Amino acid sequence: MVSRAWRKVKVDWDAWVTRSLANEDIVRLILDGTVIKTRIDKKATNISVLAAIGVRRDGQKVLLSIMNMGGDDLPPKNWAIQKESLFS
Repeated sequence: MVSRAWRKVKVDWDAWVTRSLANEDIVRLILDGTVIKTRIDKKATNISVLAAIGVRRDGQKVLLSIMNMGGDDLPPKNWAIQKESLFS
């Protein structure tokens, strides 16, 4: 069921991930991370998720990027990977 649902939104997801941010009037960048505890193949695991949130000049917040980094930790190199993908 999850696979079927994912296939339905994959086209929209791919478009969102590759969209241009050049026209966004972002004045502040907030980087945040969290660990989601879940089960994969009946085994408990933690998945690290990084999010980049932009604050527009009018104060509106917009999700710019979200990345699954895997594992339990959020090493600084993962922030660099996300930042690089935002500004490329």
